[in-house]
Amino acid sequence: LDAMQRQQEARPLLQRVLDGRDKVLGHMHPDTLIALDNLSMVLGRMGKQQDAVPLSLRALEGRQTMLGRDHLETLASLHSHALLLKSLGRHHEAAALLPRVVSSRQSILGDTHPDTVLTQHSLATLLAAIGQLERAEPLAQKVREGCARLLGLGHPETLRTMRTHAELQVALGKVDDARVTFLAILQASERLRAEEGANHPETLTACQDIADAHCRLGQYAAAEPFCRRATRGRVLTLGIAHCDSLASLCSLASLLAVTGQSQEAERLFLRALAAGGDASWGEACPALLPSLGNLSTSELSRMLKKAQAAKVGVLEAQGEDDTPTFSMGLATILEASGNLREAEVLLRSALEDRESMLGASHQDTVVTMCRLASF
Repeated sequence: LDAMQRQQEARPLLQRVLDGRDKVLGHMHPDTLIALDNLSMVLGRMGKQQDAVPLSLRALEGRQTMLGRDHLETLASLHSHALLLKSLGRHHEAAALLPRVVSSRQSILGDTHPDTVLTQHSLATLLAAIGQLERAEPLAQKVREGCARLLGLGHPETLRTMRTHAELQVALGKVDDARVTFLAILQASERLRAEEGANHPETLTACQDIADAHCRLGQYAAAEPFCRRATRGRVLTLGIAHCDSLASLCSLASLLAVTGQSQEAERLFLRALAAGGDASWGEACPALLPSLGNLSTSELSRMLKKAQAAKVGVLEAQGEDDTPTFSMGLATILEASGNLREAEVLLRSALEDRESMLGASHQDTVVTMCRLASF
């Protein structure tokens, strides 16, 4: 049931298994500890990480008692528990646990064993999350090279570690190195996904990453074809309202505005704003940050206001009033570009409109309240 994504059905069955093994075999029996792990993992997949943590900790403590601190099963439990803490945003706690797993697996399995490399990748991402970029970047490079040796350059896991390394290079200002890494990801992804066509999500993500890296270097002409390819492919395969499509549309609009192609940029902003719903704009927000940094605040505000006026005119002509949804998208773009005051004004306006039209308890009104509260 778990493998078929039917966790709601799997959970009560796994709870019964755990209760039965607890009663018959005892709290410390290996089969009871396995049942703890299984239930913890299902709860984590259901988004109930808080409920999963005590089960995961109990399994870890049981294995430490029965098997010892450096047994491979204990280390696997410690790794799983750290990842669970990470999923809850408890990064410092997780980062304190993982070095022990890395060190023990290196001693027992060797530096190039897949389990060692996997743990090193987890540690690199955690170090990045707590701002220790100088420690994370060389570790990410080591992981990337290890995966390439073990699995090959085109393996999906290798591509994932390459992306982690590239993102750390960007964060440390090594943008040209990151551009080279992103290009290698694109080339490997295209070879890997040749039979699935040029619009595979991994390939399009690599295109967008390369475009963003070129933009950070001021190489706008080099960025444009990659950005256009990502935008065209995402709109075609995901639909225009998908968060990735919206992010690519805004990225391309920003790029075109910087290079003086203002009319097309305004059309793309308007197209994105007209298409996005509240949820997709919320998910798109982090991806907008790299691209909108290319535009001056005044230029961005001018184009968005022009797009806003055009959209409102269309709505009035059609006798419709979806201005709040449009305002939410506009606020997301302004927030991503650092214009927090203007974004807040739009969100307050959208909230007032929705309370008036839909009532305070309507789902869309509540979503708007949550967006405003997050400021």
